[in-house]
Amino acid sequence: MDCKFAEANLVDFYFKDLSAEDTGLIENHLIQCKHCQNLYQQISAVMSSAKSIHDLKAPDFIETRIIARLENKQNKPSWQRVLQYFLRPAMVLSLAVLGILVGIKISNILPDYSAEVKVTNENSIQLAKQFANEDYLITPGDELIESYINTKE
Repeated sequence: MDCKFAEANLVDFYFKDLSAEDTGLIENHLIQCKHCQNLYQQISAVMSSAKSIHDLKAPDFIETRIIARLENKQNKPSWQRVLQYFLRPAMVLSLAVLGILVGIKISNILPDYSAEVKVTNENSIQLAKQFANEDYLITPGDELIESYINTKE
């Protein structure tokens, strides 16, 4: 017997679905052929694993849930699917861009407080003279402003 016949019928041999004559031929071939023995052992291992999976129980009402979801998807018009998968991200992106543009526009309308102010020594002396009559201390322990004015003049 050749390996092709044995390989083609190993699953039927495992399930004992062969005639007595074919069963005897495959048994004799498995004794002689190491390749087919390994293949039969792999088939046996897979089938025993499948038996353990077969004993698992599906959750209650799984069939009803699957059918309901399939019907729900089939009943949805195509435009809703397009909206869901393509237009929603586009709308979110356009809203983000719009928000950025509005923020830029608002910042252009408001007065600019970030302009540089050039402070010269003369400006600081004039400011000090304005407040000199109040005996104003900058921070505790600092000199009076009058002494600042006197040193700069």
